[in-house]
Amino acid sequence: MLNSDLLSLQQTDINLLLALDVLLTQKQVSKAAEVLSLTQPAMSQRLAKLRQLLNDPLLVRGEQGYQLTPAALQLKPQVSACLQLAQHILHPEPFDISQCRRTFRFTLIDFGMNVAVRPLLETVLVDAPHIGVEFIRRPENVFEMLENGELDLAIGGIKTAPSHIHARALPAETYRFMVGKHHPLAATPEADLATVMSYPHAKYTPTGSLEPTLEAALKKQKLQRHVTFKSSSVLILQKALTAGKHVALMPWSDSSKQYQTLELVPLQAQVIDPISSMMYWHSRSHKDPLHIWIRQAWLKLLQHLIDEFSQQGNPLRWPTNE
Repeated sequence: MLNSDLLSLQQTDINLLLALDVLLTQKQVSKAAEVLSLTQPAMSQRLAKLRQLLNDPLLVRGEQGYQLTPAALQLKPQVSACLQLAQHILHPEPFDISQCRRTFRFTLIDFGMNVAVRPLLETVLVDAPHIGVEFIRRPENVFEMLENGELDLAIGGIKTAPSHIHARALPAETYRFMVGKHHPLAATPEADLATVMSYPHAKYTPTGSLEPTLEAALKKQKLQRHVTFKSSSVLILQKALTAGKHVALMPWSDSSKQYQTLELVPLQAQVIDPISSMMYWHSRSHKDPLHIWIRQAWLKLLQHLIDEFSQQGNPLRWPTNE
């Protein structure tokens, strides 16, 4: 729209459209005034303004009352459609997740949150069957992608977000050293940390907040890992442990089921405190109904996992400031 058009529209009383619609429908000033709860002189004044603005009489007296001019007949459906559109814009229908048709893009920065992906997708399939979900493998420039609209939600990490990025703390995750049931340490899970460090280790390469925390903790105790296997896939890392050659620090919530089936054995040695991560999204999406629904669904699932794992030492817990 040109600046001149904007200026002209700004100088026009938009309420005149409503008066015009009622006048064209009622075809009588007194009835139109009654519909809009106005006095007849006030409605007559609006009709005079419309006639001047549109350069057309709009309503003319005939033998059977007022009649619409050809210009008024042409305007009638346009005015009605315009008001219906305004009504839809200013008073939209309530959000219905079951009818929403959009694609939601998210990424997991810390693999401890992987445990919630499957139940989230199950929830989406049931409650939001028309929603497309796209998982973006851990990008390096998370905040930039949120800014550019290439990403809707980032889960995990502990970076300080820019002012236009919203952040919410997620439950703290407990990490345990895990080995396959054929590993020598499986028979002595009470081995101390130095002994655990003496064996080859496997490392999950894309992890956001875990690796820096682990390296700092080991350095403080003057210990080092001998990493001989790296994987950017959690599934491959878990499968590698079942070979019985490596030790890996893994989120307990993601490993407890393997532990229960005796595929993996947790070791007792502790090296880091539970790690809390964040959930990030752009400010433009803060009040978007779909975005709110996804965030609430994710948090609800995490709370369910906290309750589910409470009998296993409470490996997930909300930060104390939440």
